[in-house]
Amino acid sequence: MGTAVHRDQLLDELWPGLPPEQGVRNLQVTVSRLRAFLEPGADRGASRLVLRRAESYQLVLDDGAVWDIGEFERARGVWRRARLSTDADEQAKLLRTCLRWYQGDLLPEDGAAEWVVVERARLRNQAAELSQVLGELELELKHFDSAVRAARRSLALDPFRDVSWRVLISAYRLAGDAAAAGRVKREYAQMLHSLGSGSDEPGTRRPGADRGLRSPQ
Repeated sequence: MGTAVHRDQLLDELWPGLPPEQGVRNLQVTVSRLRAFLEPGADRGASRLVLRRAESYQLVLDDGAVWDIGEFERARGVWRRARLSTDADEQAKLLRTCLRWYQGDLLPEDGAAEWVVVERARLRNQAAELSQVLGELELELKHFDSAVRAARRSLALDPFRDVSWRVLISAYRLAGDAAAAGRVKREYAQMLHSLGSGSDEPGTRRPGADRGLRSPQ
């Protein structure tokens, strides 16, 4: 049984800054579409999975039910609580477990529907940050192939992460693949040039856009 969440909290999380009337309309559409997705064919007002209790909404799941977003958020919380008291190897294990639950963009079949865009972007950004941190840890542990995979995943989700570019270049170089390191360095320089950063040197930060976060919030 999920916890009931008040409407105002949902509006603050999903559509911060929107006028209340517009936020409420978005929430109503979201709940309607979620019910239709979870219980296709159910009559209006007959949902057994998404309940409304006064001004709160509650998702009802069977005991033992598992859903990828919930597990991703739970595993991310485990890592965040443990990151200051565990070594690099244990942190990397926790992050690998967490990232296995991220299966890609949230509800891609809904396209650019306003109700899902904010949450989709939030989860994607979290996955990009966690992949970046995992890449740094794998590099520290001298797991160069794993560092490459983590950095590439981070950049696939967000190509403007300086730290992930640097991890990727370093992992190739330390693994002895100078050709791959050089190729990635050129790709990074081209990306910086296309952004008009004023420099073609890898490691240069875009003004006001450093996404080299070691501890995702």
